[in-house]
Amino acid sequence: RFYAAMSPFASGAEMIPDAMPHVLSLLYAVFGEGPVRNVRFESTTPRDLKIEFQYVSSSGICATQVDLASQEQQPRDLRFGWSGKIVSRSVDLANYDIYFNYEGQSLKIRDPLEASVINFVEAVERKEEPLIGSRHILNNTVLLKEIWDQYGKA
Repeated sequence: RFYAAMSPFASGAEMIPDAMPHVLSLLYAVFGEGPVRNVRFESTTPRDLKIEFQYVSSSGICATQVDLASQEQQPRDLRFGWSGKIVSRSVDLANYDIYFNYEGQSLKIRDPLEASVINFVEAVERKEEPLIGSRHILNNTVLLKEIWDQYGKA
């Protein structure tokens, strides 16, 4: 089971392209390529949206729930985890230090965007595929479009 609670700036349907690429990237990083199935949506206001689906891969099926709640203030809330073990993210805005917090413990992490850019530049220099390469991007783009299309039908 994978769970994520995110607070995109956008509201309504626009929360999907704002937040879901991050969720799909985490699923891809853990399970590899795979389709989504049984996509369901629930919303009580234009500022919240719950998305549930199954991510299917060669190693099994991951039940996924994503709770989105629009938030304008920075840093926006983020929680995610596996099988009930949920971490929250905090950001020290003074020097942009990022932390994952779990059960009273805090772990400083490298900025994921910075790490991704460094990995991309190093991969180009070595003539290798970056961690987030073409297959990853293509898989996630196809899944994002499928979720978007499913929302339009809901």
